[in-house]
Formats: sequence, C-alpha cells, structure tokens
Amino acid sequence: MPIRPRGVTLGDDMTRHLPHLLMLVVPLLAFFALFVREWRRTAGSVLPTTLRLMAAGSVGAALVHAAVVPEHVREGALLGWFFTLLCLAQLVWSGVLLLVPRSAVVRVGALGNLGVVALWAWTRGVGVPFVGGRETVGVAGVVATACELLVVAAGAVALQGDGRLALTGARTLVEVREVHDEEQPATAEHQRA
Repeated sequence: MPIRPRGVTLGDDMTRHLPHLLMLVVPLLAFFALFVREWRRTAGSVLPTTLRLMAAGSVGAALVHAAVVPEHVREGALLGWFFTLLCLAQLVWSGVLLLVPRSAVVRVGALGNLGVVALWAWTRGVGVPFVGGRETVGVAGVVATACELLVVAAGAVALQGDGRLALTGARTLVEVREVHDEEQPATAEHQRA
C-alpha cells in the first residue's frame, strides 16, 4: 500500500497526475491534428459533408468536455479522468475518421456518441453512476450533447440504411498508399531498364 500524507485520499493522488497526462498528450494531439489536416489537404479527394460534420461534432463535444475537466476534477478524480479520457477519445476518433473514412469507423463514432448522450440523460434523470447525485442541465452539457447528436445523425445519414458508407471519391490513407505503390516501379526493375 502506497504511503500518502495524512488527509490525502486515493482520488487526490490520482488527480495529481492528470496535468502530467495532459502535458504528454496535448502535444501529441497537436501533431496528430496537423498531420490529419495536411493529409486531408493533399489526399486528392473531398470528404463527404456528412463525415466532415461528424468530425466537427466530435471535436466540438471534445472541446466542451475539455473545458469542464477542471470543474469535474474538483468533484472527484474519477469524474476528472472520465472527462479527460472522453475528450481524448473524441479527438482521436475524429482524426481517425478523417484519415480512414470507413463504415466501421463511422459506426464506432455514432454508437459511442449515442452512448455518451444516453449517459448524459441518465446522469440528469437518475444520477451519476458510481458517484451518486443527479447532475443539473447546464449550457455546457446541452452544447456537448447537441454536438454528439450531430455525430449520431450525420453517421446515420452517411451509412444510408444499408450499413455501407456512401463515399464518392474519398480516399483513405491505405488506398492512397496502395495507389502510390502501384505507380512506383520496383527499384531493381527500374534500374535495369
């Protein structure tokens, strides 16, 4: 059992590490965002509006969740970590969607955000799981939920009922790499010619 100063609980100890996680992850997310932006700029295809709406909604919800992390950390370490990880998951998912626009990625995002909306409704109607007490409906929660519902609705439109993604000309990172490899002659064969 770790030795803690008097009056310091496990939650306090866990919360103390949250800024360290953010110092590590924020630069990585910035690099990832720049990479995704540059990738989409040079991909040679336009991403459908529904997928761009999904990515924007996910980023919007993530920013709201990031903004409320300090408030939730004060309420408890578990809540602070939950909102931090939720924010990171939504940001990473939006980047993956922009890099690899596939139906499985769309389904994961739509269902994940639907789960977050359901949890939000549960915490307002029944109470916060594992912590207790009902949360109040506030502006930040409504904005994040609206962004998440945008992800769900755009995902449903993108999948168009049959579960397949309707992409018109959008290329994924894997497809572009395959095309690039096919266009490049093999080094040994190129040198012989």
